[in-house]
Amino acid sequence: MLTNQKEQIEQFINILLKNTQLKEFAFCQFYTLIFSRDGHETFNNALLPQNIALHIESDWWFDSKQEWENRIKQFPISNSPHNEEPVKAYELSMIMWSEDNAVDNVTLGLDDLKIKFKSGRVLNIKNIVEYSEAWLMYESGVREQEWKWHVGCEFESEIWAKILGK
Repeated sequence: MLTNQKEQIEQFINILLKNTQLKEFAFCQFYTLIFSRDGHETFNNALLPQNIALHIESDWWFDSKQEWENRIKQFPISNSPHNEEPVKAYELSMIMWSEDNAVDNVTLGLDDLKIKFKSGRVLNIKNIVEYSEAWLMYESGVREQEWKWHVGCEFESEIWAKILGK
């Protein structure tokens, strides 16, 4: 991915997510987070979506990797092969119900996508996955054929965006 293209996509993701609040999440093999904005905002004279879904199929965690691994060890769960999932759900719930649950900024690196909340917490999402999409951001509540805004990352950091139905 070209640096200029990466910067444009990072700017686009910031436009989509900045000041949106984490309102809900779902888990069914993978996590889908729903961000919502208060009021109506525009970009290039087009209305931004009220709700943005972030579907995550790659590895993800909060804060630094070391802090995350320590958090999992401290969490009171049984020794399950999927012991991260309850911790992820708990941490998402804690952010969702906090007063500082709005997105402050987003950074797109070659290896990951970082979403920083106003609380200071950082959601790190790997850009690399062995199959399908590492992550996909799209208009929630809209049929896929009608999406005007979406951005995603496939396989090994192949990032693409569709802006305003272009």
